[in-house]
Amino acid sequence: MEWATGIPGTVGGGVVNNAGAHGSSMAEAVSAVSVWTPQGERQLQVDELGYGYRTSRFRSGGFEPPNLVLAARLAFRPGDPAAIEARIAEYAAYRRATQPNQSSVGSIFKNPPGDSAGRLLEQAGMKGTRRGGAEISPKHANFIVNRGHARAAEVLDLVSLAQERVMAAFGGTGGAGVLAPVKTLRVADSGSWLSCFQYSRYGPSPLHVLPRGLRRGP
Repeated sequence: MEWATGIPGTVGGGVVNNAGAHGSSMAEAVSAVSVWTPQGERQLQVDELGYGYRTSRFRSGGFEPPNLVLAARLAFRPGDPAAIEARIAEYAAYRRATQPNQSSVGSIFKNPPGDSAGRLLEQAGMKGTRRGGAEISPKHANFIVNRGHARAAEVLDLVSLAQERVMAAFGGTGGAGVLAPVKTLRVADSGSWLSCFQYSRYGPSPLHVLPRGLRRGP
């Protein structure tokens, strides 16, 4: 699980979305999950979860909603402690070097087959684009960061604008058909950054549940 170093999110979110990095993912670690359904608790084996790139049967409609991941059983391989620590340090350094350190929920868009969302967004001129306090990071275009007092509506405006710009730049190879991993759950009427709930790549996360020590809102 060294690949998970620095990924924002929860174990349940990782199970649902098949979180991954550096060529590995939850699909390789999960052996079984406990799931709550209206009919009661179910135990599911990994071969029942329909894992694919950043998706599972939870996301593809293979399980009748509502359902909730209660627990996950993970299977690990033994390894040399020094080698494990070295990989953790390597992955953490890579994230610091390539990803923004402002508040965010991680990558916004799923990479299309054979390409990267960040490259498409950068080529479409989206780096540094702002709506109020929300900004597409100048460091990595697949991150929307909070520059201060960003509102949910501003984040969603940037998501829509990014899709439009990529579609205009790349036609059928980009745009809304490719850059569409964000599933908005709820945006409160206040429209504040703290009230925007969404699926990031790694699960249902209110935008104020962030790495790097940001305080949880009310």
